[in-house]
Amino acid sequence: VIEDYPDSALMLLRRIDYSNTKSDKVKAKYSLLYAMALDKNYIDICSDSIIRPALDYYSNRGVYDDRMKAYYYRGVVGRNKGNSEEAMQYYILAERLVGKCRDYNAIGRLYNAMMNIHIELHEYSAAFESAEQASNAYLIAGNMPRYYDALIDMLNAAIIKNMDDYRDACMQLIKGNWGYLSKEQRGRYFLII
Repeated sequence: VIEDYPDSALMLLRRIDYSNTKSDKVKAKYSLLYAMALDKNYIDICSDSIIRPALDYYSNRGVYDDRMKAYYYRGVVGRNKGNSEEAMQYYILAERLVGKCRDYNAIGRLYNAMMNIHIELHEYSAAFESAEQASNAYLIAGNMPRYYDALIDMLNAAIIKNMDDYRDACMQLIKGNWGYLSKEQRGRYFLII
């Protein structure tokens, strides 16, 4: 529900009273889902109090996807505070788990977040690599709109860094999928070139 209807997911989560539960596992899952729902509803949190139970629990146990997401959403808190260095530290912890994860949409979001920080720091080669990893993850997930966004991000970094071969390859991929791009994506493409 969180992916497709984040507003409904947030409403459902707010109705749950888990305060009496003694299970750290349940508290961790709730805090992770709640942090996800807030983020997907564009509600920026600047304190780790919501994600902390998930981070504490998943730091050494639980499924790898949940562990990766806990680190990712803790990084989002850092980003929301305007602290890119703190955010990247948690994104790197999340990235170390990627090989053991199967939620490719979450992997794509992680690499997209890393790419944004690389762009902010004018690290365009690293931005290109992160965008490429995001595009691969979104393609595996079958999330084509995000895949096209990542291709456009790759093109942007390749143009800025004068990576001509990569620029040309990205342009061919984008042109080959032109009919599937949204108006916004086509607009971004024209702004970049």
